[in-house]
Amino acid sequence: DETGFDIFTHQTNSNIIETIRIDSLGIQSTQQAIGLSHTEEGSKQGYIVFSPDGTQMAQGVVAGGNNFVEVYDYDVATNVFSGPLTVSLGINAPPNIYGISFSPDGNILYATVSGDPSLGETSYLVQIPLFYANPATIKANISIIDTSTTEQFGALQLGPVDKNSQGDKFLYMAVNGSTKIAYLQEPDLAGNAAIVGYIDASKGVDVNGTIGLGLPTIVYANQIQ
Repeated sequence: DETGFDIFTHQTNSNIIETIRIDSLGIQSTQQAIGLSHTEEGSKQGYIVFSPDGTQMAQGVVAGGNNFVEVYDYDVATNVFSGPLTVSLGINAPPNIYGISFSPDGNILYATVSGDPSLGETSYLVQIPLFYANPATIKANISIIDTSTTEQFGALQLGPVDKNSQGDKFLYMAVNGSTKIAYLQEPDLAGNAAIVGYIDASKGVDVNGTIGLGLPTIVYANQIQ
């Protein structure tokens, strides 16, 4: 609302989401217990992300040796989370869920399961169709966009509007140790790699350096103009 900043974090070894409000009145903290507890090591590594319109928050969770995403509804006016929608990816951990991103329209969630090739693990880039609403139906319709036993997939992040795509946002994926960044050209479309216009790291955008697992930290201003 352009009067301050909200920082969201999930406490380790608990199911508590903490909101830290920073504005002209100072710093205030509120806590809410909701969802799965983050007790396994894999739950302490990944990302938290909000939908572009600010009404949903998603995070990856490892529980019982399996990878999940949890998607919460968020009321901006009351600072209260509800839900969550908990969806199993059907991929055992390790490897562990790491990157998370909503599509620009908020109807699809993307996640990476970050496998370390040196440990013989597989990396996955998956598309999670939230528009089905029911967890079992969502799981049954998850699409695997890409897998790799030689590359380690990392963070996901919506990029700026591409000058040639008439206002559409590309979704970028970090690949550890690569000099190019992978991306999806049509992240709002449900389907396989061809449908979403997936370009892997071998053909991706040259970053003039070497990528790690993360992507640059940014402050999310109003994403809907």
